[in-house]
Amino acid sequence: AINTFTMNETWYPLIAAAEAVLPGHYPYDESYCDPNMLDNTKVKGKIVFCEADGSGTPDEGVLEAGGAGMIVINEADKTFAFPYIIPGSSVGESDGYEIERYINHTRSPKAKILPCEVATKNVVAPLVAVFSSRGPNAISPEILKPDLTAPGEDILAAWSPKDTVTEYPEDKRHVNFNIISGTSMSCPHVTGTAAYVKSFHPDWSPAAVKSALMTTATPLDPKQHLNEDQEFGYGAGQINPTKATDPGLIYDIE
Repeated sequence: AINTFTMNETWYPLIAAAEAVLPGHYPYDESYCDPNMLDNTKVKGKIVFCEADGSGTPDEGVLEAGGAGMIVINEADKTFAFPYIIPGSSVGESDGYEIERYINHTRSPKAKILPCEVATKNVVAPLVAVFSSRGPNAISPEILKPDLTAPGEDILAAWSPKDTVTEYPEDKRHVNFNIISGTSMSCPHVTGTAAYVKSFHPDWSPAAVKSALMTTATPLDPKQHLNEDQEFGYGAGQINPTKATDPGLIYDIE
């Protein structure tokens, strides 16, 4: 998660969502923090420890109940960052187990969520995003997609100051830049690279430009992948704009 909030020096009481869930919920969802699930008399002023259920709104539930912050187990989305409407941190299952163990074995568990720090190097990059679509196509298995991959995760991108950081109206933060992930981030990288190659070779067809991008792409390391299906997720590799201007050989279509 991206936490831009600064909590004061006070350590906040830490409570598991299962201890504060309102009556009437099924046992399997008692660890979630979705809206209308938490008892505000138990949560107010505390950091809530919960699990993500895929709805993407645990922070709304904690905010609604008056919580001071949130720690959420989110194994599926742990490889990319996103902001919450309150001080929050996402952890994987192994770290979540240690936090749960701490809560269960401590008389008065406490926690504090610090602002994020800038990381200058990601040792696992480039890596296919867990949410990135991948082939082969079930209807036409002989057509492999995608053709290549491009940076599209945790991208510092322009953002309308008219909107809030999280796009929720309750959020009071307005910025000119935001951290965004998705195809809408990788597509501009490919588009810009294609235009860059075209500026060197104005007579090249779209197929020739595509060929140059694919044959000069940097293959990804299979050992870095979290799942085997990610081998189908990057195509020829990650785009390399500099090499693509001089591929040596192109495959064109007439």
